[in-house]
Amino acid sequence: MGVTVAVPAWVQPAPRQVVDCHRIATAFARGDRDRDVYDAVERTLGWVLTAHPDRPAVEREWRELATGDTSRTGDAMANTLAWLMGVRGCPLQLPRRHDDGTLVTAGQLYAEYMRGKDQPEERREARIAADRDARRYQWLAEVAANA
Repeated sequence: MGVTVAVPAWVQPAPRQVVDCHRIATAFARGDRDRDVYDAVERTLGWVLTAHPDRPAVEREWRELATGDTSRTGDAMANTLAWLMGVRGCPLQLPRRHDDGTLVTAGQLYAEYMRGKDQPEERREARIAADRDARRYQWLAEVAANA
């Protein structure tokens, strides 16, 4: 699936991450749990992807949200804008992908988690975590693809 959304040039995350985040927020906003937070992320990304505000406008909006609106939705909107500007991490968990869009594998995650470790118990814990995380990234990628 190719990225077909025009992402403003000032946005720091890769376009694929922005699209994944928007689609995941869209899918989860339909649910019951934390619906308001996902809806706020979806609306904020929708504004940036359709209105294409310049960075100074986004910084003003971010400062206003960060100092004035302390609700869950206000926090979600501020965190989303901060992520887009490269100030914070993504407000939602995203699938981990390589530059070509493919997902990282359990084997790659295991190698990453094992760096600097060599004990049998550490290997077991790393394998469990790698398998769990790879399954989660696969599921998130499927959510994004089907939103």
